[in-house]
Amino acid sequence: MARRKTRPQKGINQIEGQMSLWDIKITINDVSVTKIKENITEISNPITRLSLVEEVTKSEKVQKELILTDKQQRFLEKNKVMENESLSRITLLCSGSLLVEFIFGENYKTICINKDGVIELSYDKRIALVPMDKIIYYKDDMKPNELQEEKLLAIQDKVTKVLKRKGDENIIAIAAGKVISINKQGWVLEYKGVQAVYDEEDVRVKTAADEIINEDFKVGESVEVEFNKKIYKGVITRIYNGGDTINCIFDNKHTAFYRSKVKKVKCS
Repeated sequence: MARRKTRPQKGINQIEGQMSLWDIKITINDVSVTKIKENITEISNPITRLSLVEEVTKSEKVQKELILTDKQQRFLEKNKVMENESLSRITLLCSGSLLVEFIFGENYKTICINKDGVIELSYDKRIALVPMDKIIYYKDDMKPNELQEEKLLAIQDKVTKVLKRKGDENIIAIAAGKVISINKQGWVLEYKGVQAVYDEEDVRVKTAADEIINEDFKVGESVEVEFNKKIYKGVITRIYNGGDTINCIFDNKHTAFYRSKVKKVKCS
């Protein structure tokens, strides 16, 4: 018996050999549909924060808004992408393409949708982001690791602002004329002549120099440290970088902190 060929759904162009959205198992989570649809409405509005910097001449640059196209919006709604319980993250790239990321256990599947709402590429992995990309949906936040924190400490005197965007595994630092991104492998990547896309609530440290507390610390002193937005009691084990970096042991962890994140324990 001849096998019947399945016709592709009208409106979705697919290059031979490419993965389409229909190759991904779609499961519906009715509980979160309402909340997610609200997010779709919100991201369809113009995003006024900077997004993409394009060089016109050597001396003149213009900024473009980073927005979701109507066709990309229709793709998300028509295919019920945001109702998929395996959906992990959606990112609007500074190029204008849309990355839709799914997670299956410990494995990732990412599809790239162009401005015309067509699937162009697919990857069997999570795609690294740059500071100029806009995260418009994420399921789980990502915390920086100790290697990233150590790399940040090494450049803290050169930056004016430190960012930790929700849904982004990178630490972003703002410096004069450039944006610095520290990935989970500890690579310190610099982008010149661009601006990072972020919300004010993503700012972790404003100006390192302004955050320094005029207080003398000594090795062995009991202190309180701020770690992952929680306060712990610990003991100072080492002080370096001219007193700006304080290494503490707390809750069976051994970690270096900015001086501003360490306070002496007040005696009652």
